[in-house]
Amino acid sequence: MRNALLIAYYFSPSADVGAKRAEGFFRYLPECGYRPIILTVKDGNYLTVPGSTVEERPDVVRVAEKRWPARFHSGTGTIRTGVRRPQGRVSQVVKRCFREVFYIPDGCRGFYRSACRGASEIVRQQAIDVIFTTSGPYTLLRIGHCLTARTGIPWVADFRDLWVENHFGYPYSRARRVLDSFLQRRWLSNARRITTATEGFKAGLEASGYGSVPIDCVYGGYLETPRGVIQDDHEDQKTLRVCFTGKLYEHPRHSVEPLFKAIDVLRNTRPEVFRGLQVDFYGIVNSDFAVQLDRFQLHGVVRFHGLVSREEATQVQAASDVLFLLLPDSPEYGTVVASKTFDYMAARKPLLAVVPKGGENARLLDLVRIGRVFSPTETADIAAYLSELTAIKRQLGELGPVGDVEMIETFSYRRLASRLAHIFDAAIQSSGLG
Repeated sequence: MRNALLIAYYFSPSADVGAKRAEGFFRYLPECGYRPIILTVKDGNYLTVPGSTVEERPDVVRVAEKRWPARFHSGTGTIRTGVRRPQGRVSQVVKRCFREVFYIPDGCRGFYRSACRGASEIVRQQAIDVIFTTSGPYTLLRIGHCLTARTGIPWVADFRDLWVENHFGYPYSRARRVLDSFLQRRWLSNARRITTATEGFKAGLEASGYGSVPIDCVYGGYLETPRGVIQDDHEDQKTLRVCFTGKLYEHPRHSVEPLFKAIDVLRNTRPEVFRGLQVDFYGIVNSDFAVQLDRFQLHGVVRFHGLVSREEATQVQAASDVLFLLLPDSPEYGTVVASKTFDYMAARKPLLAVVPKGGENARLLDLVRIGRVFSPTETADIAAYLSELTAIKRQLGELGPVGDVEMIETFSYRRLASRLAHIFDAAIQSSGLG
């Protein structure tokens, strides 16, 4: 069995969405011929669920991070309740200027030296066959570049999100973009392979001139749920339970308005359906959530439960009738596939998705056949869909499982780890070490 050094800033007990990717590969790579060793941060500047603990394992190495560069980074403890508070104008300007000058490449740059030392010690003690970094933060690209330059071990650079070409928009000045573009090109110069989380991200890197390095798309996925965790309770046949688990970003178009407006339509046109609705939000909500809740006066229908663990999120998905997925309806999100999409696939529940209709997320949903996609303006259609599902549940007692099981299973991390292992094989062979 070969040894793979996986370097990830976000890893358990991090509740950030990026942690799931590293955990999925870490869990299933041993079934594919690779023994993974995780190098991650100790007491990282990331989001955690209250009460979570660190599981110490010999194959998980945690190193300290120099914290000063990360002081303005929103992380541990800042949004534990799951409610983001809007920042003042002055605060935003000050933080942006600070980051422009000091966050090179990002607020986690303090992880660089300790990670390089920790990785060098691992390489000294064990025969490492391949290095894998998953970014962001993009400090990990610097770490991967440095390690492969020192050791000659082939490196696979993974992008969960792009850096300079990021779909969220590049946040800094033109001068800073020039610098970051130079650093990205320099650091990727000795990567044997590049992986991305979507086909759109892959196309974005190729369009930026990275086609000389083999680029593969390895989608995000879902972690298989242990038996006995899920409890599917559908005793109340009159209530249609809609569930959202995830994160609402501070983006002008990442708004719950389409769903809330559809519910308001039902209140005025189908009161018997409205009275049977229960909508639950788990995770992190943006400032717009409270605004829309007050606007439509839905406090008796919509409930917010705060941040929960991945296991709890899996349970509430299973106990719900309908799952709700939301992405901003803007062109840059056409290449995005929300990480929660794959968890929803595994739940096999009817899905109400408000995502870009021509985007990659909508295409995957059509591929696995688990939901119906709406644009933000189709509130009447959303209301009709909720009425349809309510009628089915009241007639049959529950909404049965949906989706193409065989296609859904291709997005399990067990299958994705196998794909990544083949990429590792190719990277090792191309380096002449295979």
